[in-house]
Amino acid sequence: MDWNWLYSSLAQSAAAIVGIISAFVITKVVSNQGEYAKRLQLIKQLIIDANSLKGEINGRYFRWSNARIRERELKIIQSNLLNSPELPESAEEIYLKASFSTFDDAKKIIEKIQTLINSELSRREDDRKQAFQNFKASSNHPAYFERISPSIVSSSNIDSMQDKLNDEYEIIDAVIIKIERHTEYIKAQLSEASSNPESSPMISRMVYILGLMYIFGVLIPLCILPLPINQPAFWDINEIISEAYSIKGAILSIVSILFFAILGTFSSINIGLKYPANLMSDAESLCHLKNYSKYLVNRENSLSLLKNLESTIGKITPNFDDEDDDLLE
Repeated sequence: MDWNWLYSSLAQSAAAIVGIISAFVITKVVSNQGEYAKRLQLIKQLIIDANSLKGEINGRYFRWSNARIRERELKIIQSNLLNSPELPESAEEIYLKASFSTFDDAKKIIEKIQTLINSELSRREDDRKQAFQNFKASSNHPAYFERISPSIVSSSNIDSMQDKLNDEYEIIDAVIIKIERHTEYIKAQLSEASSNPESSPMISRMVYILGLMYIFGVLIPLCILPLPINQPAFWDINEIISEAYSIKGAILSIVSILFFAILGTFSSINIGLKYPANLMSDAESLCHLKNYSKYLVNRENSLSLLKNLESTIGKITPNFDDEDDDLLE
């Protein structure tokens, strides 16, 4: 029986299959490489734009606006404390009712409010002691029992900077909206890039299969050919090795080296289509508003604190005079 036709047909068929699949793999890798380069450039540009927005938000007058609002609100609170017959139970209660900037440090504000409460408690205690001393000195002067109420902070003085504050906050809000939209876009891109879709495990498996198919379907049959007619088919490893030192072996060796070099090149390209971890980490950090400015960290903390206070304290109206309530509103 002539086995040459079998090995010849096997080598030709396997070579055709290897060629077709190799063409598909190469085309897919080249396509993925283009997509990878585009997405990589896009992520880099998103990071550049995010850093630009970071500079824009940090260039706003947060410190000035926070200081003006804090000064106004603390004056209102101090006036209300002086004129209120009963003091609130906690500084948090006052903070919940007041209108401080959410970009300000809530903990520091509460500490300042607590200082005002302590100061008012100390003053009232001193007034009681003084009134008692005056009563002992002369019980015929009821004026000593009259409380001198300080003047309420003028509404016109409190709101003198309101127009400028409103203009500044409109700009800040516009920048925050831009940042929020930008972070959503970054999240969408990272969601697609996180799994490294361009670096396909299927292509890596196909490269291994192609290598095995080439060795057993093309290279070894060509090394065996030609076989004598009516000789049993068998593979003698010694004969195959001896073929490597012949002209046929040299040609097959050169072709095999070139083939595996091509496979190795595209396999390494495919494996390398993974986004750098440090780039992904930088982009991930820019998905959160708090990483754009310390004032946005204050905003996040303030909103969280206000939410907690509303759930624990509730919407409490302090025992302030109506005129003072209008100022807080």
